[in-house]
Amino acid sequence: MKTTAPATIQKLVETFEQNLNDYRTHKNETELRREFLDKFFTALGWDGWRD
Repeated sequence: MKTTAPATIQKLVETFEQNLNDYRTHKNETELRREFLDKFFTALGWDGWRD
């Protein structure tokens, strides 16, 4: 059985794929985290910003 990712995650992945060259060449680690990874992990239900 194949499951699909929630719409939020699908949209993030699509945006990432469309901008992959920018992430590889023009974005630093902090920009990548803020623009993609933070949103991705939040969409997965991960709250890694609380102590």
